[in-house]
Amino acid sequence: MERAEVAAPAGNGVLRTPSTAPSARVSIWESVRGCGLWGKEVDKADLRKQVVMPLYLRRAVAAAVAAKDEAAGVAAASTADGEAEKEVGPVVAPVVVFVNSKSGGRHGPELKVRLHELVSEEQVAGGDGTVGWVLGCLSDLYKMKREPVPPTGIIPLGTGNDLARSFGWGGSFPFGWRSAVKRYLSKAATAPICRLDSWQAAILMPEGEIKELPYALKKGEPTDLLEIAQETGTELPEKASCYKGVFYNYLSIGMDAQVAYGFHHLRDEKPYLAQGPVANKVPIETLQCGRHPWGDLKPEYLEKRGFVQARSDDGLVEIFGLKEGWHASFVMAELIKAKHIAQAAAIKFEMRGGQWNRAYIQMDGEPWRQPLLQDQSTILEINKVPYHSLMINGE
Repeated sequence: MERAEVAAPAGNGVLRTPSTAPSARVSIWESVRGCGLWGKEVDKADLRKQVVMPLYLRRAVAAAVAAKDEAAGVAAASTADGEAEKEVGPVVAPVVVFVNSKSGGRHGPELKVRLHELVSEEQVAGGDGTVGWVLGCLSDLYKMKREPVPPTGIIPLGTGNDLARSFGWGGSFPFGWRSAVKRYLSKAATAPICRLDSWQAAILMPEGEIKELPYALKKGEPTDLLEIAQETGTELPEKASCYKGVFYNYLSIGMDAQVAYGFHHLRDEKPYLAQGPVANKVPIETLQCGRHPWGDLKPEYLEKRGFVQARSDDGLVEIFGLKEGWHASFVMAELIKAKHIAQAAAIKFEMRGGQWNRAYIQMDGEPWRQPLLQDQSTILEINKVPYHSLMINGE
């Protein structure tokens, strides 16, 4: 869910970007709030004045989408400029909503219909996109020098809802969601903005390829392969291949990634087993690091370990470990803390196969099976993306 700033007033290893992380109990409170009167307090007419795009922009969006050409949108906007003067009052903060039809309990189509009642059809996009996809597209605006870049809020419709929880939007889709949608839209238009670090993961494989490639990861070009080899100081094998992707919340290797990999396959093969929020939460949220496993550490402990207080825009990732299944469960329930390893601005992993010829990895909940060789190293390198993502603080 983007806010257009142009019209606005001013055994397991885990790498996690710092969180503004409210408690895990926030998701329960958000669901209770969704059942109550909070959404009904937002007047529909006032909300539309805040978030609905001007007519000339809606026509521009419709023309660009129909022609699959940005130029068509620009032309449509220029011919409708005169109509903009007829509209009453300025729009405070027009919102564009992207709906993932497969997320969570697959409530996407219902949510899309509800959003059409509150904003125009041109402001709601359906599909199988993810938060990472939207943030990635917005980061391209920096590269094209097309600022200001709109900030993003997240309706917790997905399975893990890790980033939504971290920025105060709640950890689950409210039971009384029809009235809560108005509250989400109003919050997106008026809530303060904060910054989020983004991280690029580059994988250099001596040979072979990753099958069932997740959306978050793309196969690199030959120039990418050479660049990664130079950056990592690694000799380029003859059959080498590389992959690149960006994550915003966490990357993990091991047990929880394997659980997520199994669940994603189960959801695709037997979708009827993942129709409700409870069915989605049980297998994922018991092990996935969408809580605050690094913890709020005391100043004396930070000084002793050489750490700094984690923030979402400090240019550091927190590296921690989870020992076994019971340890992961206790950490995610916030009964104990994870094993603190380090904070870093850049990371390089070397992985080799032993008893197993593969590892399981996930970035922001998108898992894959990573092939490994015994006699040659697979390199995973992580570096900060130069641009921050702008996030709407939903607290």
